[in-house]
Amino acid sequence: MRPISRRLLVGLGILAVVGTLALWRRGSPDRSAPRSREAAAEQAARDYLQLEARERAAAEQVWAPELEAARHEDELWRWWDLLKAAPNPWKVLGELPVGQVVLPGLRKAEELGLLSWSFTPGNPAEATPWREVVEIGSSAGWTLGATTWSVVAHDPAQGTRPGRSRVRITAQFEQRPRQLRANLELVASVGWQGGVHPVPLVDQVQVESGELVLRSGPVPFRLWLEDLIPTERSIFADPLLAWDLDGDGVSELILVGADRIWRRTADAAGPGTWRSADWLGLPRERIVAALRVDVNGDQWDDLVLADSTGVRWWSGGVQGPSVGAPHVGWMAPVPLKHPQVMTAGDIDGDGDLDLWVAQYKLPYQGGQFPTPWDDANDGFPSYLLRNEGDGRFSDITEGSGLAAKRFRRSYSASWIDLDLDGDLDLVNISDFAGLDVYQNQGRGTFVDVTPSLGSARHAFGMSHVVGDLNHDGRPDLLMLGMTSAVADRLGYLGLERGEGDLTRIREMTVGNRLYWGALGAAGLVPAPASWSAAVARTGWTWGAAWADFDLDGALDLAVANGHETRASVRDYERQFWWHDRFVADSRNHPVADLYFRTASGRRQADQASYGGWQSNVLLRNQGPRRWLDLAWLWGVAELADCRNLLAEDLDRDGRIDLIVTTQEEWPVRRQRLLVFRNELPPGNWSGIQWSGPYPTGGRLELKTSTGRQSHWFLTGDGFRSQGSASVVLGLGPAEPIDLKVIPIGHPVRNVTGIHSREWKSVSRQ
Repeated sequence: MRPISRRLLVGLGILAVVGTLALWRRGSPDRSAPRSREAAAEQAARDYLQLEARERAAAEQVWAPELEAARHEDELWRWWDLLKAAPNPWKVLGELPVGQVVLPGLRKAEELGLLSWSFTPGNPAEATPWREVVEIGSSAGWTLGATTWSVVAHDPAQGTRPGRSRVRITAQFEQRPRQLRANLELVASVGWQGGVHPVPLVDQVQVESGELVLRSGPVPFRLWLEDLIPTERSIFADPLLAWDLDGDGVSELILVGADRIWRRTADAAGPGTWRSADWLGLPRERIVAALRVDVNGDQWDDLVLADSTGVRWWSGGVQGPSVGAPHVGWMAPVPLKHPQVMTAGDIDGDGDLDLWVAQYKLPYQGGQFPTPWDDANDGFPSYLLRNEGDGRFSDITEGSGLAAKRFRRSYSASWIDLDLDGDLDLVNISDFAGLDVYQNQGRGTFVDVTPSLGSARHAFGMSHVVGDLNHDGRPDLLMLGMTSAVADRLGYLGLERGEGDLTRIREMTVGNRLYWGALGAAGLVPAPASWSAAVARTGWTWGAAWADFDLDGALDLAVANGHETRASVRDYERQFWWHDRFVADSRNHPVADLYFRTASGRRQADQASYGGWQSNVLLRNQGPRRWLDLAWLWGVAELADCRNLLAEDLDRDGRIDLIVTTQEEWPVRRQRLLVFRNELPPGNWSGIQWSGPYPTGGRLELKTSTGRQSHWFLTGDGFRSQGSASVVLGLGPAEPIDLKVIPIGHPVRNVTGIHSREWKSVSRQ
């Protein structure tokens, strides 16, 4: 922690004086006010100095072993910065001060058009000089692309024994003339040289485990659209909707916050092109939550917005929502400050759609911090709104069973029939808390069944996705979260600041958490570690989607990653774990606010990132408990701070395309809409197009010659995104037999004669 400067003290005094003066002006004149303002300024400076001193002492006394680990990680970050900026990364690698490398043993496997080699520990007696290893890679004609480096464990130096770090490394390689791409993931033990050096020097690197995967041929996902998103209206351009407005079976793409639409122009010779235009002329808002659902029961989807005023909606019709004045659905008792997510469903069985509107609250602002940081319920209120039958809503939160935790800092939520009893339960995902599950008692009142999940409910919850991974007909839920190399190191070193802190850190940083749909109180149970670990570590994850991209009958996982990338890979995570959690509570406080602003200012001055330099991930389901990240090999590993993600068959060829948005701060501030067209070889599939309003809360069950597949029509899942009502189900070698459609609150519909490689239109009875 840097010592406080005189200039900063002066700034503190000014802030205190201004604050005191503002309070004085609200009251009666007081001749002692100048002296009071001076005393307030002095007290603010003392409080800040005391806070700085306390945190500096904590760093030296509590986190001392972690400080050594960070010093070594700083050297790796320096290498990483040099590599990503170098015209010739191989030259930089060859000049790194590394002694020898213990190369791994290799096990080769060939599967599904890929060559992969898994690593086994090598023989330390057969170490190879570092420069020879670099020469092997550079002489083979590979171009080195994006890399990542993180220290996940560290053994500090003791006596004459030098320190040793466990480092997780990823790297992307390409040979364009030969159309080859390779993806490397490995864990290496890095032994540092003993003695005192200005910077740590590497003695030996030993590869412990990992995998190298190679693919030949053109990348199967082609960039179909890249367009700048207008941000004049708001920095929050989303929510992202895929909505077939003209009924031609092809979805338009809409960014509601930007009031912008993208339409595909037909092209007989190819997939067509995209054109954008202004949309409805929606009122300007800082942030909105949005859905396309039928709230007035006229069998047309309406555009429903939760904004600062409450809930408003625009009537739907043949061409989508109408332009003009909206209907007022509900006036909020106080302005909504951050309406993050809205989900719709018939919770009481009366035939119309009710709403759950949940808000997010940013940490840090005003000098407040989520408290407790692993179970915070100190945000802006959520609301349960009952539809009175014509799109007018009443607040029934109190007495519903949902009020106790209504102040979560929520990111996503969905009504879904978890226990398959015919009514809609609620899942709510929150930052600084995780998953909450509420079981519907049959008439729109709820019981909190979250405690049955135990500690497995905790996460920095960012969003969720639902699918049937094990083909048992029950909804499996993946809560998207985050991992942290700093947290990994604190766990390895056994460091904590207060009793129980380490346990809380471990619970919160598992990453993504997978739950099986199952009998029991919550309708969910934690999935076995053999399944959940494989999908846990995807990065700082936002939007995601389960989809069968290769049509083999198994769901794959696409993920949008990255928080804030800046010029350097140096990261703010240490500050969060060492200090920020202990500086403030739920109340706004000027001294804590200045502390956070000062820490942020240092990060800005250093051009340091915060969860940055992360590529998107696409985990291909290779079979039970076997997943491979093929994002780079398939052409969708966008290295940018991404947010929304949808998986949609946009050209109705039976192959699922990817839609992603970015929100970038560096090297220029911009937001982009990206569409990647899936050009994998055609496979065996069934396409189902729902006719009529979006069947929120309902599900499809497709019986095949080898089993069954299920799909749920949800709102509020993913990250501020809603897909269309069209579904592509990959069949692999199976043949479809029949389809059961089960909308909540409507009769079961059976459709027979579903054929592969065709689209079938399905409507409610």
